[in-house]
Amino acid sequence: MNCSRLNPGNTKLDQLGQTCYNAFTVVFLLYFIYLFYFIYLFFFYKRGDVTSCIVIVGPACLGGVIKHVASIFEFSLFSCCHNTVLVGWPEQKSQIPIPIREYWNYRAEISLHNGILFQCQRSIIPQAIRPEIIARSHASHLGIESCLKKARGSVFWPGMSGEIKEVVSQCSVCAEFQPMNHKEPMQTSKVPDRPWSRVAIDLFTLHKKEYVVLVDYYSDFVEVHEIADTTSSTTIQLLKEQFSRHGIPDVFASDNGSQLVSQEFRRFADFRFGNLSV
Repeated sequence: MNCSRLNPGNTKLDQLGQTCYNAFTVVFLLYFIYLFYFIYLFFFYKRGDVTSCIVIVGPACLGGVIKHVASIFEFSLFSCCHNTVLVGWPEQKSQIPIPIREYWNYRAEISLHNGILFQCQRSIIPQAIRPEIIARSHASHLGIESCLKKARGSVFWPGMSGEIKEVVSQCSVCAEFQPMNHKEPMQTSKVPDRPWSRVAIDLFTLHKKEYVVLVDYYSDFVEVHEIADTTSSTTIQLLKEQFSRHGIPDVFASDNGSQLVSQEFRRFADFRFGNLSV
């Protein structure tokens, strides 16, 4: 009996695990090959042929070997991610290899096209060329937000924003020419010498109902009234009622809403309240 037909989910997981296992096996085999190679060179050095040994295992060669091993490891890592996308992501995060678990939260957005991994419309960048991508986005030295905007438009990798912020925050050029946006000091109004001398008005909506709020600058007295609409005529009618009870204010402050700067409201203010300031 073919057990894979009875449990296709396990078959998918087995295929993914076997693919990743094969990829990382190749990496470790290459690592041990290089290890035995350097052991051989060590004995070669002990025999006295120092010149040949230096030529073979100089710093440039050693750096190249390390980079080569790292590139092979990353190729295997991306191959594992490729195969995961093709075979399908397992149901649980613990079922995928540890090196690609950082992509788990984006699994629904990752696709494969012509051998290139994409997160939505952005290409996923391997570790080896991420410093170059950061350097290119930072080439104009326009600050953190500009670099993030450039990068987010076309590339992606887990933790990209944090890495870009760390690099740009350490840039002396960006620090020297970043805009200095100083906060404006808060401006306070002078406290009137009597109640209802300076009154502020505002309109707001709450639970699909319109309201008008009036605040006295002297006593912080608040009046809130529901209105049928926010037209100038309705606002004028409400103000007539308020001013008939409390008196006419010397200064009438508002945010210059449309109903408070209309011709109808200005005619009302000029005719009824000559000293009314809107």
